[in-house]
This record gives sequence, C-alpha cells and structure tokens, in this order.
Amino acid sequence: MICSELDCKLKDSVVNFLVNEMKLLEEGKCEEWLTLLTDDVSYTMETTLNSLHTKVEGKDISIFRDNKMSLSIRCEKSRTAYDWIETPPSKVRYHPSKVIIKGDQREVEVETSLLVYVYRNGKSQVISMLRKDTLSFTDGKLMLRRRKIEFDADIPDVVFSRIL
Repeated sequence: MICSELDCKLKDSVVNFLVNEMKLLEEGKCEEWLTLLTDDVSYTMETTLNSLHTKVEGKDISIFRDNKMSLSIRCEKSRTAYDWIETPPSKVRYHPSKVIIKGDQREVEVETSLLVYVYRNGKSQVISMLRKDTLSFTDGKLMLRRRKIEFDADIPDVVFSRIL
C-alpha cells in the first residue's frame, strides 16, 4: 500500500491493530482480545465449497456466525475443563502475507491473506485463509466490527476449538 493512497498514520494504526490482535490470539489472551471488538461485532466463517461449478446451492452456509456474546462464551469456556478439545492447548502462529487496506478515518476495510500454523499432540497443520475485516474507530480507538473468514481448502479440525 502506497501512503499517498491511504493516510500513512491510518495505515500504521491498522497494521499495529492486526499485529496486536494476532499476538493476543497466539498467546491465548482471549479476554484481552475481546476488548478489541465492538459491541455489535459480527464474526463469521463460511463453508468452503471446492466445486468446478460457478453456481453452487448452499454457498451461504456458515460454520459459525458469532457475536460478542457468543465469542465471550467461547473465551470463558476455553478456561474450563469443558474445553477438552484444546487439552493440551494448541500452539498457533499467524503468518500474514498480503494485506489490502481501503478506507478513511471512520471505517477501514482490510483483506488479509494468512497462513496459520497449528501444532498439537505431535501433529502440525498449515491453514490458508482470507480474513475480510471491517475496522471502525470507537472513542478514538480502532476496533473490529466485522470479520468474515474464508478458507482456501476444506475446513481444518482446529476451526471448532479456537478463535481464528
């Protein structure tokens, strides 16, 4: 992104937001991560249909459609014995590559291509995905208002146990 296309200060704010957010998720700091979300956040993950056909029925089926309340419940659950699928916890590392930023001082659209490395119980997984985010300023602070996650291949096992 060339700074003349987007205010350099805004671009830096967006990049810093993304880096901080990924760090919190990697470290499992779920409660802190929740503070980066607006109260009306929409957090969705669509199914991935690997089809040669351009028109596929059921394309809008979601794996999850979360809001702040359901994300808060996920965070609470991750701290209990009921989160058996994450015992022991996975080690996760985010590797963002292409980041496209468009917007202004009110709202920013961000597309991030990501590779996510997950290691658990002697098995590793590399997940390729696209995150489409809408960030907005609330009380002068950049916050996540909407996220749509799209996988480039079949749905990995880790989807059901972690916030991506």
